[in-house]
Amino acid sequence: MRFVVCVLLLSSGACLKPSETKSPDALQALEFQRQLAAALDARIAECAQVPKELAAGAAQLHPIGRLNVQKATAAGRLAFSAADVGACLDSVRTIGCDELPRAYDRLLGPCAKVLTGKAEAGSDCYSRMECGAGLVCTLGDGSCPGKCAKPNPLATVCEEKHPCADDAFCVCIDGACKKKGCVAGGKVGSPCGHADDPPCEAKLYCPPVGARSANTCQPQIAAGGSCPSTDACKPPLRCAGLTSSKQPGQCKRALDNGAACTPGKLECGDSSACVGDAKKPPRCLAWGATGAACGPTPLGEYFGCINGYCETIGTAKNGACRPYKKDGEPCDPNAPGACGPGQCDRVALKCVYGCAER
Repeated sequence: MRFVVCVLLLSSGACLKPSETKSPDALQALEFQRQLAAALDARIAECAQVPKELAAGAAQLHPIGRLNVQKATAAGRLAFSAADVGACLDSVRTIGCDELPRAYDRLLGPCAKVLTGKAEAGSDCYSRMECGAGLVCTLGDGSCPGKCAKPNPLATVCEEKHPCADDAFCVCIDGACKKKGCVAGGKVGSPCGHADDPPCEAKLYCPPVGARSANTCQPQIAAGGSCPSTDACKPPLRCAGLTSSKQPGQCKRALDNGAACTPGKLECGDSSACVGDAKKPPRCLAWGATGAACGPTPLGEYFGCINGYCETIGTAKNGACRPYKKDGEPCDPNAPGACGPGQCDRVALKCVYGCAER
């Protein structure tokens, strides 16, 4: 779980119609979005073991945050439940660190009751959240807004504009990958790891070549078990000491920041690295913020960035942490991660964060 810390972009509420500014539910929905962002920022800091100020604003890049909840609620595409706000915020403050990445994609548990999609099939949508039960938002080809529609069923052709259901995957169904289709996730023993294989179901992993039961979905491994890959352990455990599938590691709890560690053994947390030299014994150290050095360390670890990306273009070797570029800002397509959750348009050379209601 890499904390490329990003969760919610708060709507400005600009250019609202009078009816939208007077809607009690719409105004409460906007305030809920602010409170949720603050709670997620705080939890991200705790899980990444970094000071709160480093994670401040981390919630400003999440796809959910591209949704203008005030307009969507006022327009009836979202229903707001004030009664569930307290339970939602409490659940965020205590959410397991292994579950936190899933909260990047959608509202979970009690939070799913606060904002529910109401848009019917054929209605405009800016996010999957706005569509009613059993519907998806057909975004993906540059069109904005999309339309709420039923997801493609299993064994049918799929595309980015018309996605599969939540419990299915869009994968290659021919050797040249010219066709894709919706398939169910692989169960225990199902083939995996090839271009035309679906990903394994949740709580399963795909052992690599050279490992026992290679290329068939297997249950994730508990603490103390031998692990052949970084995704083999039950979250939030880590595959410490992993060298290769033939020299596996052991599923263990990540070391806390400041703890003594062995470089290259993957013992530290996801947003930290084992750093040291001849003068300073190696210890787990949290990734840096804006301006900090980043990149591979001499001892075989990778030192990344909190709430930003590692800019290496124009440097001889390693780089420096920079803030994510904003939607519409100029970008270099050869600078991976510069646009955060968005992409660098190779024609316009600008960051594109996707569809959003202005």
